[in-house]
Amino acid sequence: MISVILFGLVLTFFSTICFVVVGLSVRVGCGGLVRIAPASRARLLTSLGFAPLVVPLAAIMACVLPSILAAVGLGEDHCEHHAGHVHLCLFHAPQHLHVLAQGVGLAVGVVVALAITREVVTLVTAARAARSVLSSAKREGDVSVVPGPYAFSAAVGLFAPVVVLSEGLRQALDSESIDAVLAHERAHVVRRDALRLAGVRALWSLVPRALAE
Repeated sequence: MISVILFGLVLTFFSTICFVVVGLSVRVGCGGLVRIAPASRARLLTSLGFAPLVVPLAAIMACVLPSILAAVGLGEDHCEHHAGHVHLCLFHAPQHLHVLAQGVGLAVGVVVALAITREVVTLVTAARAARSVLSSAKREGDVSVVPGPYAFSAAVGLFAPVVVLSEGLRQALDSESIDAVLAHERAHVVRRDALRLAGVRALWSLVPRALAE
């Protein structure tokens, strides 16, 4: 249990630093993003969005790799070289972890659980709304046409996204504009942008809103 808390605290510390760096980098460089091709921009923003989790996790796993190799008999017990000071190891955790650190670890766990719960509720609500919209849609090829006067289009769905076009928008635009709209939404479907966004939103829900925005 102590190893898990220690691992979580170190991951939280480095993730927080990475969140700040990525947040500031995107704010400073947002003007240049519009000059990047949409597909490349989507890949770049997705990479930046997941960097606060992937980069610290990779660094920490590199640190604990010696202890993992020692545990499975593929290396020597590296902890013998770190006697007398705290170091990150999943198998030889400190005998005593300060009560404050345990409290911080528990608080971080609660915050993460609440943030994940909030995102799950948001996704469930969105899924219900999508099902409601698609229930009245008429399929025309790869496009679901929704009746009604409201003008909108969207790529709906996380794992099996579909292009949705309202009858109101189809009536309001000429055929050339409709083709452009459909090409835009199909690009979202091909890149699975909704799934990417859901993952990034879930991760960035763990940081203060002022930084995430």
